[in-house]
Amino acid sequence: MTWASYSYIFLQSNFLEIPLYLYFYHQFLKTRYSLTDQVLLVTLSNLITHPIVFFIIMALPFSFLTNILLAESFAILGEYLIHRKLLNLPKKTVLKASITSNLFSWQLAPILTYAIFY
Repeated sequence: MTWASYSYIFLQSNFLEIPLYLYFYHQFLKTRYSLTDQVLLVTLSNLITHPIVFFIIMALPFSFLTNILLAESFAILGEYLIHRKLLNLPKKTVLKASITSNLFSWQLAPILTYAIFY
């Protein structure tokens, strides 16, 4: 895989997740952080979790379905922990945001990639 291919996959996933995280966090963060800061936080957490998901977990010697379940579970938990630590938001809000954002990007990203490139 080329650097450009991975960059596209990362950016697509990140851009799909940003609006959902902002939706869940808006009422808590609007007075503490600028929109740019909020977008950077989501991007930072994705920069930490996404390479691990893509290059390590998805390369494990298990079935594709097992790897996907491990990868998405890791992404949800990883981003949950990062956001909880950095933002100190209510646990349920952060968990709902992480689950929704990661599952949304996991489902929609392959569809968009197929629609754009095939």
